[in-house]
Amino acid sequence: MAFGFQTEFSVTAAISTGLSWSLGVSTAARNEPQVHRIDDSQSPFDFGVRKNLMQSTIHGVPMRAASACLLTLIAFVCFVSADESKKAKPKPPDEIVKAGIMQFHERMRSDDPKVRDKEFDAVMPDKKTIEKLFGDDANLVWPRLSEGMKQMRASSDKAKEEFDRQGKIISIEVIDLRKDDASGRYRRLLQMIPKDIPVYRAVMKYEKGSGGSSSYLVIDGNMRFVRGLEGIAEFIDERNKAKK
Repeated sequence: MAFGFQTEFSVTAAISTGLSWSLGVSTAARNEPQVHRIDDSQSPFDFGVRKNLMQSTIHGVPMRAASACLLTLIAFVCFVSADESKKAKPKPPDEIVKAGIMQFHERMRSDDPKVRDKEFDAVMPDKKTIEKLFGDDANLVWPRLSEGMKQMRASSDKAKEEFDRQGKIISIEVIDLRKDDASGRYRRLLQMIPKDIPVYRAVMKYEKGSGGSSSYLVIDGNMRFVRGLEGIAEFIDERNKAKK
C-alpha cells in the first residue's frame, strides 16, 4: 500500500512536488470488560428458606438486608476491578497501527465525503504533529506540507477509487523501524524525533495485490501517517546547513 505523498521529500525537490493517493488502515473491536450484575433473587440465600432467612438477623441487622449489602459491595468491587483492568492494559503500539490502517482503508472507501474527510484529519499529520516530531524545525517544512495536505484532502474521491480497486485488506505486517532498519534509511530520522514515539513501516496484502508504506507513528495513543518522513529529516538537515 502506497499511502499519501508520492514525493518522498527529496533533499533537492523537497516538499512541494506532486501528490498522489494510495493508502490503507482497521478499527479493532474494543474489548469492553463485562460487568456481571448480581441478582439478589438468584443468590445462595434463596434455596427454599427465603422466609426463614428474612426473619433471621445478624447482630440485630435483618439477614436479607445484610446479604443485600454484601452483594452490592461485591458488585461494586467487580465493577471497579474491571475498570482498573481496562486502564492497566493499553493497546500495544503495533496493534494501534494495524487497527488504524484497517480503519483508514475502510473509511476512505466510504461514499460519504464527510466520513472520508473526518478520517483523513484524524490520521494525517497536522502542525502539532510536525512540531512534536521536529520542534522549532517544523517551521521549515509545515508551510509546504500543509498545502500538500489540503490538496490530498480535496481529492479524497481519488483515494476511494484506488482503495476500491485494491479491495479489502487481507493481512498487515508491521515493522518496528527502531528495531529493524537494516538499510539505514531511517537512521537520521530516528535520531531527530523523540525516542518515545514508535515508528513503523507496514506491508499490506489486499484482495487485489499488495504494497508497503511508511512512516506510521503512534502519538498520544493514536496512529498518524507521514509518507516520506525520513526525507523530511534530510530536508531539515540541508536547510539548516544552508543557513550556516
